[in-house]
Amino acid sequence: MGIYEPELIGLIIRPTLRQLGLHSDRAEQLLLQAAAASELGHHLCADKAKQLGLYRITPYQHRQVWDTYLVNHPDLASTVRGLASQRAFLANPDDELITNLRYATAIAWLLIQSTLESSDTGSQDDLQLLAIAFNRQPYLAA
Repeated sequence: MGIYEPELIGLIIRPTLRQLGLHSDRAEQLLLQAAAASELGHHLCADKAKQLGLYRITPYQHRQVWDTYLVNHPDLASTVRGLASQRAFLANPDDELITNLRYATAIAWLLIQSTLESSDTGSQDDLQLLAIAFNRQPYLAA
């Protein structure tokens, strides 16, 4: 059993994107498609590939968002850090990808956003874009 789609959008995805100042209908739909990889939260840890949480983000991808994208966007980094748990994040930041839906949503969107900004994705359809952003070839929604 996963998360009910309208609630995921209305209670997690949309408010997170608005808090980041990055809301759009397309962003909502891309994040929903990315969450479909975990069957909307049915599986929160794919041990074989170390994919964590609703969006199946790897620890490496998590670090890359911080080290290569957020390092160049300090105001956004501060907002994202504000979404993380105060103590748990310092003890094990990757756990936030499993336990904190709003934080995981922010990181997932920034993976997508950084892909949009850093590569020629203009001719890619949304599933191809997600495959590039999350390093899944081919991208399978379920």
